[in-house]
Amino acid sequence: MTEAPHWFDLADRLKNEGIAEPVLWLGDDRHYEKAKDVFGESVVKMLTFVHRPYELKGIDYAGEYEEFFESENYLRAKDRCLKMMDRLDLYGTFSRQDREAYFHKIIFWTLKRFHHKKPDLLLMAEAPHSHAQYLIYEICLFLKIPSFKFNRWMLVPLIFLQNMITGEIIKKTKVIESKKDIIITEKILSFIENLSKDTSNYELSYMKKQREQNKAIYKLSNFFQKDILNAFLDIRHNIANKIKKRHSSINPYNLNFFIRKRIQRLRGKNLLKNSKKYSVKEIAKPYVYFALHYEPERTTNPDGGDYQDQLLAIKTLRSFVPSEVEIIVKEHPSQILIKDRGSRGRSPLFYDLINNIRGVKQVDTDMDNIELIKNAELTATITGTVALEASILGSKAITFGSTWFPGCPNIIPWEESLNYEELKDIPIRGKGEVKEFLLNFRKEYAVIGCQNGSVMRRFSYLINEDFKEVEKEGVFGLVKTLMRSI
Repeated sequence: MTEAPHWFDLADRLKNEGIAEPVLWLGDDRHYEKAKDVFGESVVKMLTFVHRPYELKGIDYAGEYEEFFESENYLRAKDRCLKMMDRLDLYGTFSRQDREAYFHKIIFWTLKRFHHKKPDLLLMAEAPHSHAQYLIYEICLFLKIPSFKFNRWMLVPLIFLQNMITGEIIKKTKVIESKKDIIITEKILSFIENLSKDTSNYELSYMKKQREQNKAIYKLSNFFQKDILNAFLDIRHNIANKIKKRHSSINPYNLNFFIRKRIQRLRGKNLLKNSKKYSVKEIAKPYVYFALHYEPERTTNPDGGDYQDQLLAIKTLRSFVPSEVEIIVKEHPSQILIKDRGSRGRSPLFYDLINNIRGVKQVDTDMDNIELIKNAELTATITGTVALEASILGSKAITFGSTWFPGCPNIIPWEESLNYEELKDIPIRGKGEVKEFLLNFRKEYAVIGCQNGSVMRRFSYLINEDFKEVEKEGVFGLVKTLMRSI
């Protein structure tokens, strides 16, 4: 569970009404004390506590469910979890050996707990995009425990409930009216119309914010507001580690705050330099446009499935597209904008690797995204909103992963059986059909709600008591419907 307060309210209400009771609660630290009081200390764990499993003591693993280590679930989990740990590795010091130790200790802990008390259902507030969350999901999958997650729209504060194995979406049985419905519908329609009408000034709101954050004046302000405080907290943390004689796997050399910031900044500059090195300014038609995702992020891992490795998607696309058609790759601006953090999820050598594939070119991040879509024969992405943009603009798109807009017109999920020429012959469906799809999806499946704190802050101007009440009732209604069906 994330820091959003309605997740605790949901669990509390499920218990009080005798619908379900948690055997394991993993939640944001903000919920810890009240969750512990309600569900018991043996049930409730901080998510950060499990993320850094040196705190997990007295596990006493004795071979419970040992066949898991011989399963496909184990191999898949290891590949994806070790990659997810990039989130913790801002300075390039978190070794594979330490990552594997983290990984196996969480396995021991989870298998032991599930042997003691196996759950009937896994319910996640969002896609499991941290190593601890994802590992628990794979163990549930191995043990044939039904698993569900809430998914969110990127455009507006809407969420829906989805089967993590089949992709089936839980349909609403009760419509809860809110004054915010009109605003949300207007924002959906505005997104469609603005994209179609004036593409020259089009940019998603979060990207605009990131560009502002990358300006020197913002960085200076951030230094005085946050960095100095973090430096003092860092000193306190290092002293605590020395007193407790605790090894830091993430920062094993005990680098101080300002040295780490310097390393982080240098890694970011190196990434930007190499990104620019292989970028071309001009492209020729025909081409297929592939938009890279920011990493590490759930939109690729785990939502991308096997294609969380974006290089694999590019290579697959190259084999699919005729040789006379180029593949144009554009880096996600956030990878080189977002406070020098992009170096966690992208090697500078990645761009050289792209350049080694015949018929694949990388363009500068400043190149207009909408123009790239409009002039392409086809747009491709793992799960990105760029596919929805292509659909609205009257173009086809391929998605390699699980999106928040499944079934949208003009968007084709990747399958090995696809044929390029046959795909080109599929008729384009109009903007009106895309609009109808989004509005119907919202009506039948989505409820008002914010999945996590980040979304709450993004849509804070919409959140009031009415919003919160509708959010709680909507989320509870979806889960109640789910419980009746299993």
